[in-house]
Amino acid sequence: MLTFLYMGCYSSYLYTEYENLVNGKPEYTNLPMKPNDSDIQVIFPGEKILKPYIKVDIIESSGDAFASTKALIKELKIKGKLRGVDALVLMSNNTFSHDDGEYVTSVKSATALGIKYIENINYLNDCIKQAKVVAFNKKTKRYENNAKIKTNWKGDFIELTEGDPFFWDFFYNFSDQHLLNETSNWSFHRRIGTDRKIYITRVLTGKTDFAKKVFIKAIKERVESLKVEDKLDKKYSAKIKYNYDQDGVLIAKEIDSRAMGKFIMEFTYGENNYPLRYDVFKIIKGKKEFYFKAIFERYEQEDLDLLLVNEDVIGRE
Repeated sequence: MLTFLYMGCYSSYLYTEYENLVNGKPEYTNLPMKPNDSDIQVIFPGEKILKPYIKVDIIESSGDAFASTKALIKELKIKGKLRGVDALVLMSNNTFSHDDGEYVTSVKSATALGIKYIENINYLNDCIKQAKVVAFNKKTKRYENNAKIKTNWKGDFIELTEGDPFFWDFFYNFSDQHLLNETSNWSFHRRIGTDRKIYITRVLTGKTDFAKKVFIKAIKERVESLKVEDKLDKKYSAKIKYNYDQDGVLIAKEIDSRAMGKFIMEFTYGENNYPLRYDVFKIIKGKKEFYFKAIFERYEQEDLDLLLVNEDVIGRE
């Protein structure tokens, strides 16, 4: 599902901070932090924390001079749920002035430390840990591990941790995560065509203006095809066609890169529609030839004790 707000010619995305809370890496822990629906506890200065916990992240909220402390805390709790914390330890609640050279405005802000109780880290079986890339070595005639890519809890790519950078570049640059859903440094333009299809242009501003453009065609918010123009790495300029099953689930992408050739990327899902495997085939003389695959590995709940060895657990005897 694509959700956009149209304003003017090109518009910036709203709520980038919320996206980072869901998908980004917390400051103080390497454990996966999955958003939760539970109520967030607020702990005021001087109150004791009675359960063992780990620190997760610093969470902030702000408002104008008329914002109430209650409203700031409510915003902190919304952000805390997205980050997956169980409680917020209030650290500061201040009012300060901002001078932009023309106007002086008063801003209120609140800051809290988000923490996670050890007893509530019971969701590891639902979290993806990494993608292991396997390719066929024609010399040895064996399948070999070529790379490991760290992911967040739902399988979005974070960073290459081991192996050939090509595999990271390929999966990330052709991912929906990057081409459709990222908002930081992206702007967009959206229109409805005379054919009633949705046409969206996304523009990435990086080291140069308009470093990357993505032209998207969608039907009722479902992407039909897109075209990528990448100024920084032209081999990732490509045309991509999306294929779905009868239930509307994405099962394959047909990738046509003038520099690298044609590929088909097929998707296999597991529970909760989290990815199990991405298979990449190169099209050679009209035929599919296996190229490489990414196998997504999950945590197991039994991993918790080992994971906590590298964490600063507070309040545990």
